[in-house]
Amino acid sequence: MRWKNYILNKHSNNCIEFWTDYLNTKKDILYIHGLGFDPRTLNGIKTIYGINGTGKRDVLSIRYFQSEEEKDNDVSSKEVKDHEVELNDFLNKIDNVSRTTTPLITRAEQKSIASINAHRIVDSIDVLKPYSDIVVDISAIPRGVFIPLLHKILNLIDSYEDTVINLHVIVTENYMLDALIQDQGVEQSAEFIHGLSIRDLTNTQEFKEVWIAILGEKQLEQYEKIRNSVNPVSTCVVLPFPSKNLRRGDELINHYQDKLLNDNDFDMKNIIYADEQNPFQVYRLISNTIERHCQSLKIFGGTKVIVSALSSKLLTIGAFLAVYENKFFETKRKDLRIGIKHVDSISHKFATGSKSEKEEILKSNELFHMWIAGEPYKK
Repeated sequence: MRWKNYILNKHSNNCIEFWTDYLNTKKDILYIHGLGFDPRTLNGIKTIYGINGTGKRDVLSIRYFQSEEEKDNDVSSKEVKDHEVELNDFLNKIDNVSRTTTPLITRAEQKSIASINAHRIVDSIDVLKPYSDIVVDISAIPRGVFIPLLHKILNLIDSYEDTVINLHVIVTENYMLDALIQDQGVEQSAEFIHGLSIRDLTNTQEFKEVWIAILGEKQLEQYEKIRNSVNPVSTCVVLPFPSKNLRRGDELINHYQDKLLNDNDFDMKNIIYADEQNPFQVYRLISNTIERHCQSLKIFGGTKVIVSALSSKLLTIGAFLAVYENKFFETKRKDLRIGIKHVDSISHKFATGSKSEKEEILKSNELFHMWIAGEPYKK
């Protein structure tokens, strides 16, 4: 397993200690982040770029627009514009900084194109070569964007042999803040993430499908759309445990019980419990589940595994790593096809709440750091 041994810094204090030590030597950094309405948008960059160090400190900001017309008219919420002003004020105090903004169009012809466009944000290794470290902050990047973005970057780094490029993923987690964010409509159908689809070749028609879903709050509509698009012989669900809210797993089972308990392909024995703060454990458990089903379904010729992440970004990273690794081996083994299926949200908004309530919730922000590729993984 590629990430059997890993580097994970939980909680803000650990992240600050890591980056303070890491930036003692010269590092040329490209920091990629989403410039969104989420109040966690600037937490990561202020933490890392606020630490003194030598080398380039470049920034690639992703701005979201639902259409070309919105982009041309620069239609953004007040929160987004305020964050951009705050970011520029912060960067103006730092030496050797260059910032570019990449617009990302999320919809065209009443259909999501976010996944496709996210795959194009970093179009070649030439974008990454000038840097020793790439930091992708997914705090304000939706799943349908950061999964194909990370897939593209990791592919480029894995294929580049001249020098080692380090890839870091950071995210500011706050489950109470997540509860205040509401989806404003979702896409009509579930689709595979660009670059992580299943090749439905003629010689895999007899393969049996397995669906692995990481459950999260307020995602019942997305769950139903994905379930209606797959035909699994086995449905496995991932629940968070341990978790800050010790009853969270029970509450999720209650939330999804009508769908799960009336599904002939679901068995309570197929529940996977994973630490909500350890994406590498999620990666390991999903990988083991994939291999177990491949062995048991070998008699049918092979297995198609569909993974869906409906939970936190930390758990989603674990799912992505499991799919990425197994996707790499697809060409070498004939018994497995794997992909990530997802339902994009059209837009998001904050639930109503007073300013003082939100400020109190923001005190629970915790920064996490995952070192995904580079020096620690080179033999």
